[in-house]
Amino acid sequence: MRKSLFLMVGGLLWLAMSELTDAAPTAVDMGVPQLMVELRDGSRVVGQSVDGQMKFHSVLLGNLKLSIGDVRSVEFTATNAARLTAANGDVMAVQMAETQIPIRTSFGKVELAVESIRRLAVSATSTVGGKPPGLVALWSGEDNGNDVVNGNNAVWTDAAYTDGKVGRAFLANHFGSYGRVTANETLNVGKGDGLTVTAWIKPDDANAWHPLVEWNNGQGLVGVHLWLGELPGDRGVLFANIIDSQQQSHHMRSPVGAILPGRFQLIALTYDKQTGEGVIYVDGTPVCQSSLGQFTPETSVDLWFGHRPNDQPWDRSYHAFYSGVMDEISIYNRALSTAEIKSVSDQ
Repeated sequence: MRKSLFLMVGGLLWLAMSELTDAAPTAVDMGVPQLMVELRDGSRVVGQSVDGQMKFHSVLLGNLKLSIGDVRSVEFTATNAARLTAANGDVMAVQMAETQIPIRTSFGKVELAVESIRRLAVSATSTVGGKPPGLVALWSGEDNGNDVVNGNNAVWTDAAYTDGKVGRAFLANHFGSYGRVTANETLNVGKGDGLTVTAWIKPDDANAWHPLVEWNNGQGLVGVHLWLGELPGDRGVLFANIIDSQQQSHHMRSPVGAILPGRFQLIALTYDKQTGEGVIYVDGTPVCQSSLGQFTPETSVDLWFGHRPNDQPWDRSYHAFYSGVMDEISIYNRALSTAEIKSVSDQ
């Protein structure tokens, strides 16, 4: 049946006539880049490009037609004047060639007037279908703590958002920012055949120790964790401890200088229960490999980002926080191969 779909977006009333059935709203295709549009009145619209491309005019390059996947963000400085950041990092001043941008949302198609938009960002990492098999959680930081795979959303405290490796990302300070995800069977990957943790990080400081990803019940039971550093004198060290269900530690350390401040690097930790092999990766390259033996990693408790919550007087790392950008935090229920980790780093 024909229905009229009324959408209040950015204070503008859109009347979209479409053929809609009584079924659920249109599903968002996770294999297509997502658009997050911030409007000038503070509203936000998330969806996908209808045309799959955007048209600009550049004084230097003339008319441009870019696919959505080639765009990282567009900052609007005037009615149709904008600052375009391409996916490869190129930045240029442009003008929009069109007055409206059609977007497909979960509620149907809307056409957003360019003059109502403040910023547009593209998140290619919502393409879950392009990830290796076994992905159970992905927090991509698109101005929220949502897990786009299984809905295990993170609650972030005292954190902001910024441009990430792809789309938006979490921005943590060094004194109070952290994310927390409630314990869930989906995230209890240690009980399976193996595990993988990956994230893009851009640290402000790579010296000493800074928590990145850690399973922890907040009362002294510490699980698997991946940190920047282990000791006060560490410089650019990526440290992992795959603590097992009996609270036995299995340490791994990268060489000094593996992590550099002020630049994005993909970090990854894998453990294969069948082979007992643990591997730490930086930008798709193994920087530490160790035969740890066969055991069950402790992943049954809450998952924390950027902070260790233990309130124990003996724990010298209590109140340690990460400072910098974290993007595309992913958990897999198996150990990815070197080739698969490399494919993630090349995305």
